[in-house]
Amino acid sequence: MAEEEESDYAQNTLSSYRPFSVILYSRVKKLNLFFADSDDDFLCSLANFYTENIHNIQNERSLNNLKDLINQFPLTPKLFKLIKHYNQTVKEMIFFKLVIDIMENFYKKTEQPIFTKLRGQVLPLAINFYTSINELVIQNINRIIKLHVNESNC
Repeated sequence: MAEEEESDYAQNTLSSYRPFSVILYSRVKKLNLFFADSDDDFLCSLANFYTENIHNIQNERSLNNLKDLINQFPLTPKLFKLIKHYNQTVKEMIFFKLVIDIMENFYKKTEQPIFTKLRGQVLPLAINFYTSINELVIQNINRIIKLHVNESNC
């Protein structure tokens, strides 16, 4: 993707999704682990990248890819602040949910000593996220994710 196109894509993401997804996109893009040229494609590519690598977690390259990816996620205190202080759209919350799900799954599979980061970082973050939204919003997020996956063959 050319520099101007990357800037346009980041700007479109900013207008469509809000700050968290833009931060996530710009950090992940620097890794050159996968390519995405639209908002939905980024969401799909991120999910697919994680799924492919977690299934091959015994492979050192896959493990390093996932560590690199997770190291690009904003630190837990910043995520708390983003969840608490910004009025998030449902589209933006999809990215929060995806990041929380990725972190939870990754640490469950790889963490030694067991569950230290999961208990200390991911669980408080998940509690903060899910208590900041109501059941209707959660249902809407899950509906959008299912619809998106079915329509885009993600």
